[in-house]
Parts: sequence; C-alpha cells; structure tokens
Amino acid sequence: GVVGESLAPYHFALKIARRSSNKLNRGKIAPQDDVALSQGCAAKLQQLMGAVCATRTVTPQQPGAPSATLFSDASMDGWGAVLYDDRGRILITGAKWPAGEGRHINVLELEATRLAVLAFFEPLQSLGHLHVVVDNTSEQHVLRRGNSKSDDLARKLVEIVPPLRDQRVRVSYVASEEN
Repeated sequence: GVVGESLAPYHFALKIARRSSNKLNRGKIAPQDDVALSQGCAAKLQQLMGAVCATRTVTPQQPGAPSATLFSDASMDGWGAVLYDDRGRILITGAKWPAGEGRHINVLELEATRLAVLAFFEPLQSLGHLHVVVDNTSEQHVLRRGNSKSDDLARKLVEIVPPLRDQRVRVSYVASEEN
C-alpha cells in the first residue's frame, strides 16, 4: 500500500474516520466540531499517519504467493465488503438488499461474503492466501468447517468454496462494534 505495508490493520480506524467525514459532508457536524474517537482508534490513526509521513525506502515485494484481506458485513438493510491486497489495491463493493428480504442475519452475513467473493472473483484468482474477517460467529464457524446444519447456510457455502479452491483461506472473527 501507500505505506509499503498492508492497510488491513487500519481498516476499522479508517472506517470510523470515513463515517466522521461523511457526517461533515452531509452537514451533520461542522468543521470546527470535535469528533469523539476511542483511544484505540486514535492510536491506530496516529500510527498510520506516522507511517505515511515517515521518510523511508520501500522495499519491493518479495516474489511469492500474493495475499489479501477481505472484510465483509451485512445488516438487515444491505451489505458491504472491502478487499485489501498486498499490492496496495483497495476494492469496495456493496448494495442494499432487495425489498421484502426477510432472511436471518446469519444467512445475510454469509450472503455478503458470497457476493463479495463473486464481485472480487478476478482479483481473488491471482491470490495464494486470503484472510477473511467476519463479525458473525456462525458465519465464521461455517466458513472454517466448510459445512453447516442449516440448509440456507449450506446453500450459500456451496457457492463460496469453488472460487476459493486454489487459495489458502484463513477466517477470523472481529466484534461487531469494531466492524
């Protein structure tokens, strides 16, 4: 990335900063207003600012299997996903759910990951390693096990696995309030 390293560790802090910027753009806060950030978020943004402002030589990437981190999330209203690859690309996708969709949140979370895998299909094909970060423990366990007792989750999983067949996939959980 811009700092010669992955931006994935800064994802949640950048997401919070983006939310504040959006409030400013929509006129919900004024430029002189203070924005409350947690100590952890402020520290992460400070760390990123230091890395960006540091004068240093960026070492070219070593040959090997490229990797990326995929963050996906869903709500009852819609879904979104961000893919950070080790080449510095940041890909974003998402949409609102069609009206009348009354599915369980576990199904929506896995559907968000499925849609992200489909949206990022081409970039994912060149990867050797993919780190998937989710905020739903049911989804995490389904992705790790590769199966589910729920028919709805099993149907979604069947569509996620083939595009990722050639990658080493690691799945991690992050608390919803940090996502």
